[in-house]
Amino acid sequence: MHQLLIKRFTGKSQQTQDFPENIQVSYELNIERKILSLKFLIPKDHFPNLSEKRNRLKNRKDELWRKTCFECFILYSNEEYDEWNFDLAGNWQHYRFKSYRNPQPPQVTKIDAQAIGFRITQEQELILQLPVEREIMAINPCVILEKKGQFEFYAYAHPEDKADFHHSKFYINWKEFDNLQPQIDK
Repeated sequence: MHQLLIKRFTGKSQQTQDFPENIQVSYELNIERKILSLKFLIPKDHFPNLSEKRNRLKNRKDELWRKTCFECFILYSNEEYDEWNFDLAGNWQHYRFKSYRNPQPPQVTKIDAQAIGFRITQEQELILQLPVEREIMAINPCVILEKKGQFEFYAYAHPEDKADFHHSKFYINWKEFDNLQPQIDK
């Protein structure tokens, strides 16, 4: 698996000290099985009571981003992209967009939850296995952390003025992932 740090958005004036600067993410594409695997290391200081393992998805829900949410955006060659959302309770959602934030509201896909891998380990890792239908051009693993009504946004790169996970200019080009910075030891 390839590893990188996704960093906290720093474009706003006030930052909360209670949040980590970075979150570690590992990812791998298995082309034969058509699966994108992601592993998010959940900050222990932020979730000290997350001791119970979870191994299954619960319900599809909209607006998971209003609380702590682990996300991945997958860009395809025709500018279409998918948005995956997961919370730590196992709730999830999957949207498809034809272009940047279009259509609104987003198109909810018909997908079998059994095609998705979801697991939280005792080491506080969220492991996801997402089905991939076609060739991936770029990905954007990202996280929204919420604590006491305060939010921080994490991604590999951010626009200067606001956190925007949908903006494909800041996605990781899948074909160049070995040259990414900040890279961490493999």
